[in-house]
Amino acid sequence: MNISHFLEPSEQKWMNYPGIPLDEALGKQILYFDGSEKWFEDNTIDIALVGVPEVRNSIHELNENAPIYVRQWLYGMRQVSTSMKIADLGNLRGNGLHDRYLALREVVNFLYARNVSVLIIGGSQDLTLPACDFMKNRNEEGNIVIVDPFLDVDPEGADFSSSAFIHKLIDDLQNKINELSVLGIQLYYCSKEQENYLANRFYPVLRLKDLRGEKIDRFEVFLRDASMLSVDLGVVRGQPALPLGVEMPNGFSEAEACRIFWYAGASDNLKVTGLFNVCAGEERKCSAVVAAQMLWHYLEGAGLREGDYPLKSIEDYELKVVFVEKFDETVKFYHNPQNGRWWIQVPSRNHNKIVACHIEDYQQALNNELPDIWWRYFIRTTGNFNVIHH
Repeated sequence: MNISHFLEPSEQKWMNYPGIPLDEALGKQILYFDGSEKWFEDNTIDIALVGVPEVRNSIHELNENAPIYVRQWLYGMRQVSTSMKIADLGNLRGNGLHDRYLALREVVNFLYARNVSVLIIGGSQDLTLPACDFMKNRNEEGNIVIVDPFLDVDPEGADFSSSAFIHKLIDDLQNKINELSVLGIQLYYCSKEQENYLANRFYPVLRLKDLRGEKIDRFEVFLRDASMLSVDLGVVRGQPALPLGVEMPNGFSEAEACRIFWYAGASDNLKVTGLFNVCAGEERKCSAVVAAQMLWHYLEGAGLREGDYPLKSIEDYELKVVFVEKFDETVKFYHNPQNGRWWIQVPSRNHNKIVACHIEDYQQALNNELPDIWWRYFIRTTGNFNVIHH
């Protein structure tokens, strides 16, 4: 497939940071798409950055040129510690909204087929839907992680926009979603109907308070198994994510947001990452700087991928068997002592499944309780929605 006509090469210009020579800037570490079909034949890449200047389906006052501003602040930073080949494929072309949806879908599918990790810059969060289209071509189910201060779902299924796309995502992918997680919500901005929509499907929704500070490492567990990550920049404190462009008084700190993206880059499984709803422009330069720092940490994290399960055999790890007497269940955990990561064996439709977990899940089993992650898989597998636990 010729995807060159979907892409407009980006300008190679960036900020000069004091102390970082031009030759040591990240921009010099990047391969740049030149607009030709032959470019993809001549270059082998591992990570591709794609800008999306599309904001027409957003309720926020976004700047379609956000990818340009973000690149300027990103490429002047120091080079990252990776031997991976990083490419900037420019911005998506397209006159209409659906042209851009089509372009994103085709470009992501093209790159996924070549085992290239995709990093989407800018655009509104409804673009998550075409970005996830690659999951339809997989034999196995995949996990989707959404990081957002809001629950972007219309329980009635009538709306589709940057603030109402999750229901459409679930309907569109049907049996291709293993688990969909929404992380970082601020409960006072979510209706009971929105909350019930995901709770009734036993998809995890974690509030901001459950993930801040020392709890930020819980993101690593969700992202280790994720295929798609969709992030609303409004989840960061101080971003203009509220009506009338009012800045969020609460949210993740900039440092925590960078940590989330470091975990994303370090995930062996993550195929597509989108940083959406970026209010970057002449009036919002700080938003571009925050987004650039987050993307830099993704690229830095990518150089530290562990090659863990499923790239390695689960038998290579320490096996911990816990009998939970209260429920007459034996639960198997696996531990990699080299990096402290944990996995748990959970019920599945056809066979037991190994999924990422936190050390707290192991400790919960030791305390004679079945972890929440075990229950979620058990309920979805058996259809026993009336089970009462804890």
